[in-house]
Amino acid sequence: MNSVSAQIEKDEDVREYRAALANSSDRIRKQFRLALFATAAFIFCVFLSYLFLDVGPFHSHWDPFGKISLALALGSLLGAVYFDGLAWSAWSVSRSMKKEYKEFLEDRFGVTDK
Repeated sequence: MNSVSAQIEKDEDVREYRAALANSSDRIRKQFRLALFATAAFIFCVFLSYLFLDVGPFHSHWDPFGKISLALALGSLLGAVYFDGLAWSAWSVSRSMKKEYKEFLEDRFGVTDK
């Protein structure tokens, strides 16, 4: 088993897979952070719009500020959907890369635990 580990460590394709997996992990962290900020901005804008509705305390200011807050909520919805989609895509690609890496190790070296 020791010689198999040495072969795995020397293999150029294994190094490329590991580098790609590390890069995808960094990308996932970045995308999830952006998705979190975009979703938080959307929730904030929805709450802000709620304050200007009929039941809110600032309904008398609907015309200048309520319409603006509603437009911000709709714009932030688009941003949240976009960044959440990017985060899901990054996670999905990383997951498929991990599966592919395990299959690669099994096919080439006959191991499943590395």
